[in-house]
Amino acid sequence: MTKKEFLAEFQEILQRDEPVQEETPLASLAEWDSVARMVLIAFFDRTFGQQIKFDAFNACHTVADLMALTQGGIV
Repeated sequence: MTKKEFLAEFQEILQRDEPVQEETPLASLAEWDSVARMVLIAFFDRTFGQQIKFDAFNACHTVADLMALTQGGIV
């Protein structure tokens, strides 16, 4: 998956009209709620075959941090 594809998928998960960037702080996104987090966890499992650890997920502060959790799944 490319960075552009991940960003588009993340924007879709958030059901957000405005684009997100790698440097976007998660706390600045009104749509970043518990439902979006659950959908993102399912996306990681389905797309990358990864189960995200709670501590690693909570340590993410930007979209780039989330992308780093893919362990090389984004090029």
